[in-house]
Amino acid sequence: MKHYLQPDYWYAIAESIQNWFVREVFVGQTLVNVAAVVAGLVIAWLIARPLQPKLAKTFAARNLDQTALGRFLHAFEQTLPFVVTVILLWLTMIVFRQLGLKIHLLNLFESLLTAWVFIRLVTSAVRSSYWSRLIAFMAWTVAALHLLSLLEPTLAMLDATGFTVGDTKLSVLRLITAVDLLSIFVPLAIGISTIIERNIFSFEGMAPSMRVLLSKAIAIALTVTAVLIAVSSVGIDLYAFAFIGGAVGIGIGFGLQNVVSNLVSGFVLLLD
Repeated sequence: MKHYLQPDYWYAIAESIQNWFVREVFVGQTLVNVAAVVAGLVIAWLIARPLQPKLAKTFAARNLDQTALGRFLHAFEQTLPFVVTVILLWLTMIVFRQLGLKIHLLNLFESLLTAWVFIRLVTSAVRSSYWSRLIAFMAWTVAALHLLSLLEPTLAMLDATGFTVGDTKLSVLRLITAVDLLSIFVPLAIGISTIIERNIFSFEGMAPSMRVLLSKAIAIALTVTAVLIAVSSVGIDLYAFAFIGGAVGIGIGFGLQNVVSNLVSGFVLLLD
């Protein structure tokens, strides 16, 4: 795995890419593939551009914006140029096969576009547009690296790059995985705590202050649990971060005594 960090390895990769371009790209049939891809993109844009406003207006008239179907239709309207491009590339590959021409570049570009359209439509089920686009981009990046046969070397390079905290090695791959898991577990914990909070506030036999205290305690507990699960699931030893807890304890001891005192007093008042 260490050879991924050696300059000679990447020099060899660059030389092989250069040779591949000379052997595969700068030839007649490959240039025809490139011309077909460019033509497909232009034609798809000319076809989809006038259709997108009409589809958006039709979908808006049905008042489906807040539903899963509405989000799916909105994502379909946004990816319409890519959908048309994929269809045109399919037809072009059929013609090229009949003519005995190579279709390797057409096939690669069609696979990348198909993966993006499929992932974008699936992630439209996520309510938040920000998270939907982020998940789609991350998933498509992994799919693209796999299609280009670059996923394994990329993962190996990220796993070999990092730093050490105590006896634990924190690689870039582990940190990225931890962030991905946090982006899943923390919103899930917040959603569960919101549902529990609604049920708690529906209890008529409980004092309002106790409802607030219990709901906040459950929300904090679930969020902390989600963070711990995400961090520990990627193999990061939680003891490696013990110094952070020590620093926080020292900070509380010296500078935050009044804040902690007021916080504890607030909890006591809520219990009363």
